[in-house]
Amino acid sequence: FSYAYRTFPNDERVSFENFSVWEDSLQYILSDTREPGTFMIIRRNSGKEVRWFYRAENQAKTFKINYEVKNGVKRYSDSAVLYYQFISDTWDKKTGEVTVVIEPPEQIPAEQVALWLHGPLHAQSKINSNGVIVGTCSNLPAYTYLEFRVIYPPDIFKDAAIIEKNVKDSIFKEEADWADQANKKRIENRIRLKKQAQRTKNGTMLMVFVSLLIIAFWHNQHTKYGKKPRIPVQPEIESQLPEGITPALASYLLYSRQVYASAVPATMFDLAGRGILKLEEMPEERGFFKKLSVKNFEWILDREKYEKLKPDMEDYEKTLIEFLFTDLAKDRDRLSTKTISKSRSKFMKFFRDWTKLVKKHGQEKNWFDKKSIRAAYRSMIGSGILFLFIIPAAIYCNICALVITFSSITVFILSLLIMHRTHEGEIIFRKLKRLKKYLMKYHFKSKSVDTLNQNIENYVVYGAIFGLGKKHYTELINAVSPDNFHRAVPWYIYGAHSRPSDIASSFSQMITTTTSVMSSATGTGGGASGGGGGGVSAGGGGAG
Repeated sequence: FSYAYRTFPNDERVSFENFSVWEDSLQYILSDTREPGTFMIIRRNSGKEVRWFYRAENQAKTFKINYEVKNGVKRYSDSAVLYYQFISDTWDKKTGEVTVVIEPPEQIPAEQVALWLHGPLHAQSKINSNGVIVGTCSNLPAYTYLEFRVIYPPDIFKDAAIIEKNVKDSIFKEEADWADQANKKRIENRIRLKKQAQRTKNGTMLMVFVSLLIIAFWHNQHTKYGKKPRIPVQPEIESQLPEGITPALASYLLYSRQVYASAVPATMFDLAGRGILKLEEMPEERGFFKKLSVKNFEWILDREKYEKLKPDMEDYEKTLIEFLFTDLAKDRDRLSTKTISKSRSKFMKFFRDWTKLVKKHGQEKNWFDKKSIRAAYRSMIGSGILFLFIIPAAIYCNICALVITFSSITVFILSLLIMHRTHEGEIIFRKLKRLKKYLMKYHFKSKSVDTLNQNIENYVVYGAIFGLGKKHYTELINAVSPDNFHRAVPWYIYGAHSRPSDIASSFSQMITTTTSVMSSATGTGGGASGGGGGGVSAGGGGAG
C-alpha cells in the first residue's frame, strides 16, 4: 500500500474541519506532493476525502486522524442531543474491534445522561459515573453502522445556540419503540439459536450413528471378503518373466485392472518378437539448411507371418494389427511413427475400445477375487448414499455436514482395501513387481551375460510396461553389448554406427511417441437496538 483515506460526507447539519493525521508520534504534513509522510484534503461533490501517503510492505501501521465536527451537538430547550454515526454504513470491510469513548464538556452524574446505541445487536455500551460513555463492538460487519444517540442537560453546552423546541419526550418514545423491536429480535434470535443448537445436537447424533453404521457395514464386508491370500515369503527381486502372460495382461494385473497406454507399444514389441512386426529406424529428411532432427521409425508388417499366426493370436492383438495397418496405414505394410503422431483422435477412440477387450480377457483369467470386488462396490455405494446427505445436512447443521463428508470419504477410500487378487493372481503380480524392481534398480548389471542374453528381449518388451527410461535401456544394452543385443532383438533395425545410448534413446522416443497420442484417454446503556440510522455519518475509508 502507498496511501489510505477517510471520507467525510457533506451534511447540512454539521461540518468537518481542522484535520490532522498521525502515525504514532509522527504528525503528517498537509501537502499536495503525495510524498510519504504527507496528507491532502480532496473536496468532492459528495464531501471531503482525507488521503495520507506512506510506504509499507508486509507490515502493520497504525494511524490516528484528528478532526472537529462543528454543530455535532444540537442544543434544544429541554436537552442537548448528540446523534452521530462513529462508523458509517459505507465501510466495505468488517472492523475487528471498535471502541468509542464520549466525554462531556464537564463531569456530570450518570443519571443525567440518556444513551442509546444503534447497530448490530451484539454491540454494548455503558455510562460511567462521571458521565463518560464507552461503547464497544467486536467484529462489526461491513456496510453496518455504529451510531450513538445521547441526551445531556442543555446547560453543559453553553456556547451552542438554543433551538426553541422540546425534543426529549419524542426521542424517548422513538427509542422505546426501537428498543421493543430490538428486544423482539433478540428473543427471536435466542429462540432460533436454541432450536439450531438442538437441531445440531440431534443431527450430529444421527449422522454419527449413520456414519458408524456405514463404517460397521464396511468392516463386515472387509472381514468377510477382504482377506488377502497368504503367499510364502519370496526373494525381493526376480529376473524371470512369469509364463504365459502378454504385456497387455501384465498391465491389467500390475495396475489393478487398468490398462495403461504403455501396453500398446509393449504389445507391438511382443508381436515383433514373434516375427509379425519389425521396427526400422529411418533417417529424417532434411533440406540444404536443415539439420538432422528427431528420428522417425517405421513399423513393418510381415503379412504372411501374420496370416499364419493369426488363428493363435488374442483378439486384442489382432485388433491392434488391423487398426495400425488397415485404418492408419491404409492397407500398406509400413506405418511410420509420424502417421501415428498425426492420428491422435483415431488412436484415442481405438484405445478406449481396445482396453475393454484387454479387460475382458483379464477378467477371464480370474486374477482378481470377484466377491471382494462386489463387496467393495457395495461399500462404495454405502459411502455414496452417505455423501448424498451432505447438502441437506449443511443447510441445517454445519457440523453434521463435516461428519458426513469425513465419514463418506473415509469409507470410500477404505472400500478400495476390500478388493484383492486371487491366490494365482497374487503370485503372478508379485513376480511382476519383483521383475520390475530388478530392472528399475539395475540389478541386472550384477547378472551374467548369458542370463541377460536369454532374457534381454523380454526386458525390452515388458520394460515399456514397467516404465523403463533411456538410462535403463542404455545400461541393458551396455550389459549385453550392441552385437548381442542385435542378435537377441533382431526385429529392431538400426544404423550400423549406433551407440547403445542411441539405441536406448530410440526405444524411449518410440514408446513416448506411441503413448503420447493416448495421453488424454487414460482439484443505563446496555445492548444496541436495531433502530436509528438517522445520525450524522462519519463517512468511510480504505487503502490503495
